[in-house]
Amino acid sequence: MELYGFIGYADTEIGSYNVFGKEISFNGNNDYAFGAGAKITANKYDNADWGALIQASWLKSDDAASGASIDGGHTYSGKYEVDFHAYELQIAVGPTIKVMDGWKVYGGPFVYVLHGVIEDEVSGTIDGEPGFSKSRGDLKQDNGIGGYIGTQIELFKNAAIAFEYAGTVTFGVLAGMSRGSFRKIILHE
Repeated sequence: MELYGFIGYADTEIGSYNVFGKEISFNGNNDYAFGAGAKITANKYDNADWGALIQASWLKSDDAASGASIDGGHTYSGKYEVDFHAYELQIAVGPTIKVMDGWKVYGGPFVYVLHGVIEDEVSGTIDGEPGFSKSRGDLKQDNGIGGYIGTQIELFKNAAIAFEYAGTVTFGVLAGMSRGSFRKIILHE
């Protein structure tokens, strides 16, 4: 069994929403993502191993827009800010193919559960008077299946770096949690 941790970035997108009379889409910044997991190898072969993993990931992202509009006889102007926090539990299966000594490629399908919170805040003026509004809602997942592909390069004994992309089937609330940078520390082999 391997235990590991990872850090990287989160690429988040959400469908359009109305801000001061304009339809804009949430295109969150590439903020941090991190997590931990465990991998179990079920069958070992010469050039490929088959196994499963379970991992938990956490991410944060935000977006902002500003502008002005006239709606229903009222004049609105100000700033709209959105904060997005989520965590995902993922269970995956698939092969790990040994390309050469110290380099592996892996991938396969996964199922996941995604929970999160989205908070928005509007500040500015309504007909010249200061105004403020804040709301909070739970995120709902579109679908609980997806796929991943990645590569892992051994740095030295018991430590490796991996680059991975994971995406959902519908590319709904979460377009995918991309993970890069230093990702995996093998504690047991």
